[in-house]
Amino acid sequence: MKKQFPIIFTIFFFIACKHDHTVDDIHLSNTDPLTLKIDEYFEALTQLGKFNGVIAISKDQKLIHLKAYNSSHDKNSSLRVNQNSQFDIHSISKIMAHYLILKMDQNGKLSINDPISKYYPEFPNGDNITIDMLIKHQSGLPREFESFSGKKIELSKHQLVELIKKEQSIFPPGEQVQYSNLGYQLLYSIFDEINGQSFEQYLIDELFSPLKMKASGSHFYSNASTPKNLAANHEMTEDTFERVDNILEDEFKQARIYSCAKDLITLLDNFQNDTLSNGMAKKDIIAHSGGSDGIRAHVQTNLDDKISFVLLCNFDAIPFNQAIEDMTKMVENKPYEVPKALNRKSVDVSTEILNKYKGTYTFPDMQKLVLLIDVKDGQLMVQQVGDDPSILYAENDSVFFPDPEAPESFEFISNENVEFDMLMGFRGVKLPGHRLKTE
Repeated sequence: MKKQFPIIFTIFFFIACKHDHTVDDIHLSNTDPLTLKIDEYFEALTQLGKFNGVIAISKDQKLIHLKAYNSSHDKNSSLRVNQNSQFDIHSISKIMAHYLILKMDQNGKLSINDPISKYYPEFPNGDNITIDMLIKHQSGLPREFESFSGKKIELSKHQLVELIKKEQSIFPPGEQVQYSNLGYQLLYSIFDEINGQSFEQYLIDELFSPLKMKASGSHFYSNASTPKNLAANHEMTEDTFERVDNILEDEFKQARIYSCAKDLITLLDNFQNDTLSNGMAKKDIIAHSGGSDGIRAHVQTNLDDKISFVLLCNFDAIPFNQAIEDMTKMVENKPYEVPKALNRKSVDVSTEILNKYKGTYTFPDMQKLVLLIDVKDGQLMVQQVGDDPSILYAENDSVFFPDPEAPESFEFISNENVEFDMLMGFRGVKLPGHRLKTE
C-alpha cells in the first residue's frame, strides 16, 4: 500500500456499484464440489461489483477451474479480462526468489547462512545479516525507504544498494520480524552478484522456461518480450472505476514480474513436486499475496491436500483478505458465507470502553500513516492528521466501521501492556497499527 489519502473518510468509503457482468473463457469442472462453491462465491462477488479478474484452481496437479469474471458487459471497458490475461503480481515474486535461493543452496552456489557482507563487504552490519534473514524479513531493514523520497522507478541497481546501506536498522538482525521490501530488493541484487545475470533473467531461465510459463516475464532487466495481454489496473473512487498506471513512479524496477493464472497454477504444482518446497511452507501451505494501487493477487498451495488456487483482480477495492480466507475454508471444507450486500448495524458502547481506545496509532505498513482516535459526544472518532474527523460506528465493543455498506473496519486488540493496538481494514487488507506510548 503506498498511497495516503487527503481525507480519512475517503480511505474507507466504498459504494458497491451494481454492474451487469459476463463470464469469459470458461474452463470449469461442473462435477467437482469445490469448483461449484468457488464459482458461486465469485459470481456473487462480481454481481456486487467487488470482483473483476481471474480465478484458477488445481487438484492433484490437474487444472479444474480457470475462469474470468467481468463486472461489465462493455466490451471496450478497460476493466475487461479473459482467462489468459497477464497481471502484475508484485510481491508474489518473493516466493519465486525464495524457491530459487533454496535451489542455489542445494546446488552449492550459495549458503542461505551466508552473510551479505560476502557479496557487499561495505554493507553496515553485513556480517550479522544472512541471506536467510533477508528471506524471512528478519534483517532489521525497514519496510520502505526512510531517508529517500525521490522516484524509485528511476534508481539503478547500484544506486538502490547504496541507498539501502544508508537506512538505519529498526532492530538487531535476527531478533524480530518486520516485512521489508528493502530486504528483498537487496536479495534480488545479490542474484546479480552470484549468477552474473539479473534476478529477472535468472528467474526466466531457471523457472519460467523449464515450466513452459510462456505468458510470464519481467518488465525490466530481462530479454522477455512485452506482455501482449496485460490487465489494466483500477481503483474505485466512490462508484467509479479509474484506471491506474501499471508501473508507478514510487515502485522499484527490480522484480516487476507479470504472469497469468494458468502459469501461476503451473508454478504452484511444481512446488508440490519438489521437496525443497517444504522449507517454504507453514503448516503445509505456501502462500503469498501481491498488490499495489489498482491490483491484487494471491497464490496458495496446500502441499498435503494437493490443492492450489490463484486469485488475480485488476482493481483494489476487492474484500481481499476475506476472499482468501473464504477460499481457504472452501478448500478445507469448512463453513463460509457467500458474499451479499452489507447493511451493518451499530450498537451502543459505553463511553468508558470508548475512552480506552483514545490515542495516536501509526501503521508501519502504510508509510507510517498516523491516525488519531478520540471520543466526542459519546461517539468514537477517527482523524488523519490535518483532516476533519469522521465518526466510527460500533459493531461490537471492539470493532467499529465508518460505512454500513462497506466491509472496512477498525478492530482494537489488547496487547501485553494492557493497551490497545489496531487492525485497520483497508481495501480488503488488514493492516496492523500500534498505539504510540504517552508520557
